[in-house]
Amino acid sequence: STLKDKQIPKVDALFIGGGFPEHHLQALSANHLMREDIKNFIQAGKPVYAECGGLMYLSKSITLNKTSHKMVNAIPGNIVLHEKPVGRGYVDMRVSKNHPWLKRDKVIPCHEFHHSKINITQSKSRFAFHINRGYGINKRHDGIIIKNLVASYSHLRDSSKSRWIKPFLKFVRDIKNETKTNI
Repeated sequence: STLKDKQIPKVDALFIGGGFPEHHLQALSANHLMREDIKNFIQAGKPVYAECGGLMYLSKSITLNKTSHKMVNAIPGNIVLHEKPVGRGYVDMRVSKNHPWLKRDKVIPCHEFHHSKINITQSKSRFAFHINRGYGINKRHDGIIIKNLVASYSHLRDSSKSRWIKPFLKFVRDIKNETKTNI
């Protein structure tokens, strides 16, 4: 639990799903040991996939009603929450050449629902997806890549049109085997 636990368990990868971090900003921010552990996990190059609320949690901060709360600081950007939805509805994304585990140019149908925007503070960012329809991170891209982290506003489903779980698990195994080989 990012609210109560002080460190992540011994795992090979993380999936940080969506949700509503804005309802728990003080508790998430106060748990600095967990935030630090997750940031170290990402900086160590471990595989991480995060969606929507997960992307928000991994940012530098989340601002709600002009009050900012520190988050994990693994993604170079600050989140600002808005009253009205920023991205809402169906999304069509095309996988970019940068994506670490999905095949380039595959079009993926998914959805988004977020009341926030992220202001990326890094001039050169790599993205996993090009947006054909939807908002994503900036109307053009979604899925910011930091080492072996992919964090997007869009929610993926594993369906016949979007097989992503098996490729992600293969990626996790490959990273784990690569780490064992280098020891």
